[in-house]
Amino acid sequence: MSDKSPFNAHDACLKIELPCDQRFLQMFEQFTLKVSQSFGYRGGPVDEFSQLISGLTGTVLKASELMPFSHLSVELSALEKALAVRVEYHTDGLDENVSSQRIKHVLNTLNKENVNWNEMANSFEFSYVDGVDCCTVALPLPQNDEQAGNQ
Repeated sequence: MSDKSPFNAHDACLKIELPCDQRFLQMFEQFTLKVSQSFGYRGGPVDEFSQLISGLTGTVLKASELMPFSHLSVELSALEKALAVRVEYHTDGLDENVSSQRIKHVLNTLNKENVNWNEMANSFEFSYVDGVDCCTVALPLPQNDEQAGNQ
């Protein structure tokens, strides 16, 4: 099996929706590991990618019984030199008075024990679009010369 990405990363977009339920955590973590490898991440960058996704989704799934969210949408889009990760936290109208800072506060509270959280959170863009809390971040894609060296 080749270490090369199975598709042209510049044309790749992947979206997954899952219920805000801790039973999906392990499956989703395995999924993100495979996805990160498909985008060409190896070694330390896989860990960085996994920590980022876990911070944005895993902490919410672990605390799902306390969350006002019904489901999460995670979209991974390959840009020219970066992988954009966008997470939408849907409430299905359960809480119509959600402010734009709600998800930022929730994530900061859930990740307070994570020593890397503050550094990671500085690169996040939080928004509230059409009644949905969103968080977006871009990670650099692995360089082709690095991938060639790993083959």
